[in-house]
Amino acid sequence: MTESYRSSIYLFQHSFCSSVVLAFCLLNGTLAFLFAFMIDSGALAAFAVPAVERGWVVSEKATACRRAGGLFMLLSVLVLVAPSLRWLRGPCRLLSSRLRYRLHLGYRTFLSNDCQDVASSRCSDGDCGMLEV
Repeated sequence: MTESYRSSIYLFQHSFCSSVVLAFCLLNGTLAFLFAFMIDSGALAAFAVPAVERGWVVSEKATACRRAGGLFMLLSVLVLVAPSLRWLRGPCRLLSSRLRYRLHLGYRTFLSNDCQDVASSRCSDGDCGMLEV
């Protein structure tokens, strides 16, 4: 097997738990949008009777169902994309370590220059002067 084929298989591997969460989110998102449609259209009397009894505003309930459906769909997309984010972790770590190394070199150079300035100066009783080296 080639390396690119193995990496493409790895991109779409899901554990059992993430597969269950993905199915749960997709099902709940679909049902929430379906309920919002049925509440808005008045096609189902089962929503109208409790709404009248409890004094609910039907449009607000439909909006809440749509928001819940959107959140479930967003969560399902995040669960679906998570393995590819794991794939990006390697190059990001490499870039981060290189950046930290470059910053460390610059900080070390700055410190060594600063320490040389401190070591070459002499201060006693407020009278500061430079030492001859």
